[in-house]
Amino acid sequence: MTNLHFFHLERDNNPRRKEAFTADFIGKLFPIKDRNLNKGCEYLEKILVRSLKNQSVQENVLIIGLTESGIIPSILMQKIAEDKGITTTLLSSTRRPFTSGIIFVEKHSHEPNHSIPVPSQKITELWIVEDELTTGNTVFEFLSQFCGQLKIEKVRVFSLADFRNKQQKREASKRVRSLNVECTWQSCLYFDDKHDISSKKILLASTGMEEIDRYKRNNKQSSFFADAWHIPEYRAAIKQQPDKNSNNTIDWNVSDCYSDAAVLVIGEAIDVATHLALANSSFSFQHITLSPWKINNSSIVSRLDFGNKYFLYNYKDLAKKVYILNDPIDKDIAAIVKEKLEEHGFMVNPFPLESLTC
Repeated sequence: MTNLHFFHLERDNNPRRKEAFTADFIGKLFPIKDRNLNKGCEYLEKILVRSLKNQSVQENVLIIGLTESGIIPSILMQKIAEDKGITTTLLSSTRRPFTSGIIFVEKHSHEPNHSIPVPSQKITELWIVEDELTTGNTVFEFLSQFCGQLKIEKVRVFSLADFRNKQQKREASKRVRSLNVECTWQSCLYFDDKHDISSKKILLASTGMEEIDRYKRNNKQSSFFADAWHIPEYRAAIKQQPDKNSNNTIDWNVSDCYSDAAVLVIGEAIDVATHLALANSSFSFQHITLSPWKINNSSIVSRLDFGNKYFLYNYKDLAKKVYILNDPIDKDIAAIVKEKLEEHGFMVNPFPLESLTC
């Protein structure tokens, strides 16, 4: 656990979920580079190896990352699996409207409704990669929708931190067994009963069907708008990984001119930034995130709020030259970010993603 920093934080304006957790390679508190991501790989590899020792892996593994905080860990977990010769497919959830797929509800979230594309091939084993587990309720909500429709029987849940107490763990296992799913849990850090997490915050019996029905009624368009996403064929929240035989490829290599600038990423475009950082040692980025956390004058010393929805932490230490990376669907919040950063003396330009397509 050396050379990797974890941060125990306090949430702001979310009475359902007061505690918060993040790691340095998630990129929400400080700019990160490939070395941070590689350290994250080392840590995730430890819990994968631990899991594989207990149970051998099957074919047709699907890795799921839950937006936003699970996106980077899921990408890294796929990288680790590929290095070990394990063939996987990667999908991630999205909170964006008008996307097709399987819908589930994250009850404690500020934006609870998620959708995940339906994989085309039969899946024999599912890996869920999360940043933290607080009650296990999100995992249960997801599995209740996903495994039932796809007849998945074997699941591994990986997380960086597990805040569940003993009662919550027992309840989680009981609920998952009721879905006829064999599920194992592996985490980097276990807090158990060391923190005051109420035993009343156990899994809810409801699977959120009312919320799901409401979401479907409000989002009747069943297909996504391709022009709302950059390079949609490479986005795990829309479809599976691109056909390797396709002529439409991406060159993730970028100029070193970004090494002396701050690249700030809005929302779900964090997956694009992760691929860029893994391919370019001089490239760094920081996430403008939906996670509202309080200033604690240690790991968080400054915060900018954008539209009372998105947040940038420790902005006073950033380079004055800034590039904004966002999907077209987030252009309105990008305009707010640009205006506010310029008020604080930053020089702001859009990140030229179109230069990647070859």
